This record gives sequence, C-alpha cells and structure tokens, in this order.
Amino acid sequence: MTTTLESLVAQMTVAELAQRSGRSISDLIELVLSQSGGAPAARAATNGHRRGKPGRKPAAAAPAPSAGRKKGAQTRTQAGRATYDESVLAAVKSSKGKVKAEDLRKKIGGTPPQLRAALARLIESGSVKSAGKARGTTYSAA
Repeated sequence: MTTTLESLVAQMTVAELAQRSGRSISDLIELVLSQSGGAPAARAATNGHRRGKPGRKPAAAAPAPSAGRKKGAQTRTQAGRATYDESVLAAVKSSKGKVKAEDLRKKIGGTPPQLRAALARLIESGSVKSAGKARGTTYSAA
C-alpha cells in the first residue's frame, strides 16, 4: 500500500498535492523537508516532470487542464497570490543560502512570470534579497 501511495505522490506536483490535501504549498514543503531532512522524498514530491514516463500510470481522477493553457499556480486572486508568495518564501528559506529562480520553480511549480512577480513582491516587502542580473540572479531570505 505504501509503495502505491508513494508512486502516486511521486507523479503529482506540489500544487496538486496541496489542492488534494487542503494544505498550503509552504506547509507541504516544510512537512516534507522536516520529515526527510531535505532528502530524496522532497525531490520525489516536487518532480512534476516524472509524468508520462513509460510504465507509470497517470493520477486517477485528476481534473483535466483547460485546452491551450499553461499549467501554473492559481494566482489570479489575492488569496492565490498570497498562497503562492508563501510557498516561494518557504522555498527560499528552506534553501539555506542563495537559490536561483529556476531551482525555485522546480521546487514549487508555476510559470516564470508568476515566479518573477512573486519574487518582486517579496523583495518589495523586504522578505527576500536578490543579487546578480538576469539568469545569474540569486535570491536569499532577508
């Protein structure tokens, strides 16, 4: 039973896990990192790219994405933006040092524009610091 559950969870993104569990993304990240010490379980829970590999079954009863839309976090509402910002801040804090935007997106999901907007809001609020330019920009907790 545990292996079946683990394989199902390994196929889901963090956003899908949060939606199905009723918890925030930052709560899930903190839970996984605290239980595994940031080990392979944390990577397995956040690797959405594992979908579609031969021999894996798709998650049952997953809602179908809208045709022609990119998959991203739900940030159209103020509450959605706040939840996504919390998850970005938790991921930056859990990195214990400098982290690139690409690595953050791999951990928490979302589109590049969503992540840039969240990081801009967190920098403006003073929660996150940035250093560097373009692809070389790194982020750390303030």
